[in-house]
Amino acid sequence: MNLLYMNKLFGITIILTVILSLGVFAKGDLIITTGTPEVLLQTGFEQDVFIPYTITNIGDEPVTSRFSLKMPQDNQWRGGSANPLYTYTGDIKTVGGEFKYPQGVPIIGTDDIEYFQKAVSNDIFQKGEYVSTAPTITLKPNESLPFTVADRGFFNIFSVADSGEHTFTYVVDPDNEVDEQDETNNEVTVTLNVSAPTVVKGPNTQFKLSDNQYWFFFKNLGDCVDLETPGPTKICLVSEGVFTAKLTINNEQVNLYYLFNIFSFDKQVENLVLSAGEDGFFLTYK
Repeated sequence: MNLLYMNKLFGITIILTVILSLGVFAKGDLIITTGTPEVLLQTGFEQDVFIPYTITNIGDEPVTSRFSLKMPQDNQWRGGSANPLYTYTGDIKTVGGEFKYPQGVPIIGTDDIEYFQKAVSNDIFQKGEYVSTAPTITLKPNESLPFTVADRGFFNIFSVADSGEHTFTYVVDPDNEVDEQDETNNEVTVTLNVSAPTVVKGPNTQFKLSDNQYWFFFKNLGDCVDLETPGPTKICLVSEGVFTAKLTINNEQVNLYYLFNIFSFDKQVENLVLSAGEDGFFLTYK
């Protein structure tokens, strides 16, 4: 066997080895990125924050998955995994039964042009064991799955009750159902300073307040709010039950009666009228 033949054989062997290794080790790889956060208009005691996100397959092979998520908030895990693709199947509808996404799942293709793909139900396996049947789609290499429209069905709206700095995290494929090239790049965290006021002064369209009205709530027993009605008014929460809240108005005790915070009897104290709502208390001054 001459040297030239040996060199050719060696070269062919190297080429075949590279090709085979690429075939063996080629996998999909999911990353998740976020867009610009948006603090939504406050309508209750919690402040909602919309954080758009996009899942992209940066690997070499297509990924078929339900693209489940976990969303830790302030480093606290909240329940199990979420499956936003259910919103595209028609299982989650708007009020009145109208299906919001009949076109299917929007995908951003490799040419940055959007097209739509129908979510189909597939059996999900994790490490060879059956997990569940869930809607799935397929992301080809360099394709993206955007969740950039504010919709609770997409799990891209967080709620906070306390003002201050908060962290919001997305983890895609948290249970490692997808065999990826890199299992360490599936998480992204956003830190945001959020104001969640406990008092809202009218006029305010979200709370349906006139200019002589307040909405407020108490986080804990013993908490107080200071209002101008038009003079200084301090209201404190003494106790709260299913049917009654005991308050003090400038140190004078007042009992406010309601039914599960759904129906409330107005309570008038001098020029003030108090009532209870689902997410707090309303005050009108004359």
